[in-house]
Amino acid sequence: MNRRDFLKTLGYTAGATLLNGCSLPLFGPQFPDLPAQRRQIWVWSDSHIGRMVDGKDGGEWAGLSVRDLLANVGTPDYALVLGDITHGGKLEAFQTYATLRNQSGIARWYELVGNHDYKGIETGLYPKYVRPEERYVLCDGNLVWIFLSAERGRAAGILNEPTRAWLPKVLAKHQDKNIVVCSHQVIAHTVRYSDPQADFETVLHPTDWIAELLKTYRVDLWLCGHEHGPKRDRNQIRRVGHTTFINIASLSHLYGTQACNSFVLEMTAGDKEIAARCRHHDREQYIERFSVRVPLPRPLTFASQPRIIDVHRKA
Repeated sequence: MNRRDFLKTLGYTAGATLLNGCSLPLFGPQFPDLPAQRRQIWVWSDSHIGRMVDGKDGGEWAGLSVRDLLANVGTPDYALVLGDITHGGKLEAFQTYATLRNQSGIARWYELVGNHDYKGIETGLYPKYVRPEERYVLCDGNLVWIFLSAERGRAAGILNEPTRAWLPKVLAKHQDKNIVVCSHQVIAHTVRYSDPQADFETVLHPTDWIAELLKTYRVDLWLCGHEHGPKRDRNQIRRVGHTTFINIASLSHLYGTQACNSFVLEMTAGDKEIAARCRHHDREQYIERFSVRVPLPRPLTFASQPRIIDVHRKA
């Protein structure tokens, strides 16, 4: 399918312009204030734009999910994308994503790098077409999101030494808030296929260091993707200690998922929980048996303008 036909499948005009000519700026727009009383946040991963599966490119699966969400759920306050946006980090795939995002009607988007996107870091396409930050914190009232991008192109994830110096400082700083960490790979001994020996390539390393980090600092929710092998089951959500772990993958049918899945996070100011609802975009419905309520330590408050802070800068 060529670009013109793909844009038509999304309901976009065939002449829609891409980066540096798009109707919405990628970075630094003046967003309208968000409501003080609630949040609806869309979280997805692993669209693999540039790879065909079950008759659709990853971009078409992404377009299908946007259409379902806006028509049947509503426009989220912001979207979180947990990597493998593209399948091979190629220019056309990043351009397709930029077009989808900028014409989706969803104003705020926050992304991290997946291993399949990493070529775009090496070529400079990812910071040009997606975002310049790779590891950063988004602060929305007393709700804090910490984004950990993949640091290499291999399947197995790794936190390099500069990131291991940055992350504990960030966690320590925000222990008085509700904390959500977002990574691409899964955390060892949590969700499905997270045994660091048998499932080395699905896990974020170093596993012992991460385990000690979670003993030292409170993390309320850890969102990940990457592992989206067979169809979804309940083992992709697990609570370990004080942390709820959710593997939200995947938006594409790639690797046998048989469904275009994402999560919608619903929350209300004053509540001490997040309703994480699994959305099946092919069926245009929620799958409640794969949904969960995530307990939080503090009543939620929200900011009218969420801010990116504590950006990890490369030396």
